[in-house]
Amino acid sequence: MSRRPQDLLEFLRSQNEQAEARLQTAPAPEPPRRTGAPTPGSRLMVFRTTQVAVAGATAGLLVILAFVLGGTRGGTAPPAESRPGYVIRAATFPNTEAGQGLAKLLATDLRSAGLGPVRLYEIKARRQLVVTVGNWDRNPAAAQLLRGRVRDFGPVGEKLQGADFWKPPG
Repeated sequence: MSRRPQDLLEFLRSQNEQAEARLQTAPAPEPPRRTGAPTPGSRLMVFRTTQVAVAGATAGLLVILAFVLGGTRGGTAPPAESRPGYVIRAATFPNTEAGQGLAKLLATDLRSAGLGPVRLYEIKARRQLVVTVGNWDRNPAAAQLLRGRVRDFGPVGEKLQGADFWKPPG
């Protein structure tokens, strides 16, 4: 009988053992070393993970703070220098859906009649909407005439007799 398969197996085992022995005795290849020295004209900067996390959290909080401050400080009110000192209060309505509809309807009617700049003011403390017309500061004599026109505005039974000068809040 031939011993060829066993010889072949013995040969392969011995080759495998020799290869393992060579790998164990051979030194592992070293990764390329970095000297840590910066190149001329550049600076070396190292960030730790905690530093990056703190900087990111700080930036996020600053963005949120800017958004919150923008929401509380900004708004739809005109700037202080353009806000009138005194206006003519045409009517006051409760701040409900029906009151908002009536205030917008009156404001539209006043605009279509050509009665000065018309504004709506919301008084949150009293839950009221105030419809105003004109501006006392620019021309007091014209404001007196406008107040008379606002008081005579509307049908005979629904005239705005309570129209008087008023200082908007804020």
